[in-house]
Formats: sequence, C-alpha cells, structure tokens
Amino acid sequence: MTPLSRHDRVLLAVTVAVVLFGVLAATAKRRIARIRDDRRRIERVESDIRSQCAKIDARDAWMEQYAKVRDRMPVVGTGEQVEAKWFQMMSDRAHEAGLELPKLGNQAERVRDGVCLLPLEARDWKGTLRSLVDFIVSLEAEGAMFEISRLHVKPVPNEQGYLTGTFTLTCAFLRSDDEPPAPLFSSSPPSPSAAPSSPPTDSEAPTP
Repeated sequence: MTPLSRHDRVLLAVTVAVVLFGVLAATAKRRIARIRDDRRRIERVESDIRSQCAKIDARDAWMEQYAKVRDRMPVVGTGEQVEAKWFQMMSDRAHEAGLELPKLGNQAERVRDGVCLLPLEARDWKGTLRSLVDFIVSLEAEGAMFEISRLHVKPVPNEQGYLTGTFTLTCAFLRSDDEPPAPLFSSSPPSPSAAPSSPPTDSEAPTP
C-alpha cells in the first residue's frame, strides 16, 4: 500500500472535517427545530393554564351573576310543552307590531349547564325595521328570557321600506318538578290553582 503524501493527508482531513461539520449542522438544525416546537408547546400550555386560573379566580363572580339570572329564570315541569306558548306569544306580539311571521318552527331542545335552550326559527318574516324593533322590545317587556341570533335581513323587492329574512330566537328556561313553577312571561295568566275558589257574591254575580 502506497503511503499517502502530505497533500493527500491534508485533503483527506479537510474532507472528513467538512462531512462531520455537515452532519453536525443537520443534527443541530433538527434539534433547534424540536426545541422551538417544544417552546411553542410550553407557551401554549402556559397560556392555557393562565386562562384556566383566570376563570377559576372569576368563578365566584360568575356564580353570583348566574344565581341572579337563575332567580329570574322561568321554571316549567319536565313534561310541559313550551313551543306552543312561545309561538302564541310571538304571533301576538308580531301582530301588534305589524310584523308578519308566516313560518315558525323549532329545533331540538338542548340543555347547557342545567338551563334548557329552545331555538325557535322565524322564516320569511316581513315588516319594516320599526316593526321588527317593536316586536323585539315587546318580547323584552314580557319579561321573557331569550336571545336573537342568526338574523338575516334583506329588502323586499318592489316594496319600499319593507324587509324580509329569517331569525332564530332561543328561549331559556328551567325544567323542574321540585321547584315552584315560574311563568315564561310576566303577563302569563294565573294558573287555575291561583283562581278564587269561593263563588262570587251577589254584587259580583252577573245580572240577568
């Protein structure tokens, strides 16, 4: 075997050094990328922890607000139908406000944190902006617990000042057979049990 010359040994050493440097550089890049990914994950976890801690710190205030709202929440029996009462109320208030509600429907009732939510849909409603506002204000005046969402509005062709569209009204209430019932609306008529049981006096009786 012919011994390597000084020039060849230097060239070989430089080649090995370059290869090793390339391998180390590639390894270092991968490690740096992993370190950056780990750092981002740690930052996200820290952010989530701070957010959860803030929610825990605010729990008492949220529970106090929830208790205030819950005290004003309507309470109905577990098997009581709510849709018909809401549809009647919406139709009455819409008629008074001059708003047309030709198509009323409802989605499935769902429960969130113990509160029942029933989405009611009004499709192809028609009226002026004033009538829509008056309708919503009249429902609020009834003491109803609700939220308007998915409100879509567009002008009625060839009818200046009139609007049409769809909206979803989600009403909120509680279901319980243990708590005393609370009406869905403040103007709801008294239950039969609340009516006087004694017959009317002579002065109250209708004259023939």
